[in-house]
Amino acid sequence: MGNAVLSEEEVKWVFQTIRKIDFLATVPMEGIEQLVFKLVKETYPAHKHLIMPGMHGNGLYIIKSGSCKVYIKKAFFVKKTLAVLKEGEFFGEMSLVLGERSETYVVTLEPTTVFILLRTDFLHLMKSNENMEVEIKRLAERRKIENYYR
Repeated sequence: MGNAVLSEEEVKWVFQTIRKIDFLATVPMEGIEQLVFKLVKETYPAHKHLIMPGMHGNGLYIIKSGSCKVYIKKAFFVKKTLAVLKEGEFFGEMSLVLGERSETYVVTLEPTTVFILLRTDFLHLMKSNENMEVEIKRLAERRKIENYYR
């Protein structure tokens, strides 16, 4: 993984985007500042699997550009799309929070740049903000239930 320094424009974009993520909205500004400077920026080619069933979550991914498809396999050749995520959307929080292995695939649909908050930094931030911990667990459980009934 690369650890390129974020440009001023990228830092601004991340601040604005993080404030729109429901479970991060309660994090105080100093927590957001710490989070932004721990992000890892990665660019992946089209059709790259970032998450696969059975993997432990290694980070929270925020899409800067490009898009990703979240899907499950219903049968050997049958795939069911759960979501197509675009700029400003995120994934990876469920297995981080719930401590479970992923049940879904996440694949890039085109060249995609993401900012990744690594697991250790994410968990540290979550433990230091009780409201965030409650909100993200609620979101993760809701998504798990929604995915089950799709």
